[in-house]
Amino acid sequence: MVSIRYSYDMDFQRLRSFAEIVRCQSFTAASRRLNLTQPALSRQMALLEREVGAELFVRSGRLMLPTPAAERLYAIALEAEDLERRMTGEDELKNLHIAVGGSAGVGIIPPILARLREDFPALSIRITESLPAELQRLAASGVADIVIHEPFSTQGMLVSEPLYRDRVQAMVGMAPARMTLKQLRLTPLLLFEKGSSLRRAAEQILQPLYADFESNVMMELRTIAALQASLLAVSSVGFLSSLTVTERIRPLRLSGAVLSTERTFLLSHLRGRRLQPYLDGIRKAIPPEVRIRNS
Repeated sequence: MVSIRYSYDMDFQRLRSFAEIVRCQSFTAASRRLNLTQPALSRQMALLEREVGAELFVRSGRLMLPTPAAERLYAIALEAEDLERRMTGEDELKNLHIAVGGSAGVGIIPPILARLREDFPALSIRITESLPAELQRLAASGVADIVIHEPFSTQGMLVSEPLYRDRVQAMVGMAPARMTLKQLRLTPLLLFEKGSSLRRAAEQILQPLYADFESNVMMELRTIAALQASLLAVSSVGFLSSLTVTERIRPLRLSGAVLSTERTFLLSHLRGRRLQPYLDGIRKAIPPEVRIRNS
């Protein structure tokens, strides 16, 4: 585990600035939000790095990404921000970062955004989509305030609860909605990139039907929109959440049966964060037909 030096007399303004850079992934954007010049913000971070004894950010293209040391410090910065709000009587957050698995966001993010904007009009909401491994890092480090994800091993300060269920189904656009197994084996497959939740679900559905399905993969895609557009452009079979069914993209029936598998999504956050109103808003925004009611 990466170690950092931390003292209780650490300058809070530097911690606040540091947390804003983590959220924005940019010195320029953070300086605007903090009403600071970029050189002043850079000086603060240089002093903070000297204070903790570790590098805090690395550049990746246009983004400034937190190092492992920064992820540990960010959890401390969040606690400091929560303490400041309690001391000043401010109960509401100013910024909320929600991270979701790419395929999880399509059916649920619009109602979640609508609900949170209605309940907290002054709240600045940031949503990022990531692969499972990155979601686990965002949840465990606290870089994201709230994470919506499929189950993974949760440790330490992370709290998780079941949020909703959906089904991944074989879908068609141009292709016929009913096929035999022989016809399916002759039809090109559109799958998500390896490592993604939808790819794993598709493999779980296809492997019992024919083990060599990989040879039939025509495209490996990264976005729901790209897969939907491709299904409408090419006679093919893809795999999408049941929440994305439309008039033009329909479930495929194989000899009368729907090819599908169920997924459960969790709502996770760091223990001790004052997030209850926002968690309640997210729960209420989930469509009742898929929401898991916790006792």
